[in-house]
Amino acid sequence: DSHREERRKTCLQLGMRNPENLYLVARSCFNCHTVPQEQLVNVGGHKAGSADFELVAWSQGQVRHNFLRSNGATNEASPQPRLRLMYVIGLLTDLEYSLRSLSNATESNQFALANAIRIARLRKKLKQVVDATEHPVLKQAWTIATQVELKLQNQAAMKSAADQLAALTHEFAGQETGESLAGIDSYLPTPEQYK
Repeated sequence: DSHREERRKTCLQLGMRNPENLYLVARSCFNCHTVPQEQLVNVGGHKAGSADFELVAWSQGQVRHNFLRSNGATNEASPQPRLRLMYVIGLLTDLEYSLRSLSNATESNQFALANAIRIARLRKKLKQVVDATEHPVLKQAWTIATQVELKLQNQAAMKSAADQLAALTHEFAGQETGESLAGIDSYLPTPEQYK
């Protein structure tokens, strides 16, 4: 109804994350689950992010925010197509944020190493998703993510790749339903793995 849509529009203007575009939701998660500050890691001893963070597993357990679809009646589990989309959006957003973090590295130390390892792991996962779906947008993401060299003094190229992934992921999240991603079902976390 129009009243609900008006409330939603107001909430979005005031900073609520739009659950219709999962990229905007994922960004909120990765703002905390990645650490882009080199000194905080190398000097302060903070971890370079939550190494085991995965959007589906961490959003479908205790921190499930699915009450909007039922008009507040239940906090139901997300349907399979949405879980697929969440998995892919989480993967692409993690790659984006990890590339941004690595682009901040000025020395070969714990921060740079942790982010390079994370990116290598994410690239492998993305390759699995591309092979399982043959989705053209994900092939494009794969090209962006793998053409950039992971090395110090390559900040501009890594930031550019991250920006390209951000734009592609935002658009993909707004257009994809998850129906075309059925090939990745075996990669999705199971309910027993939810946090």
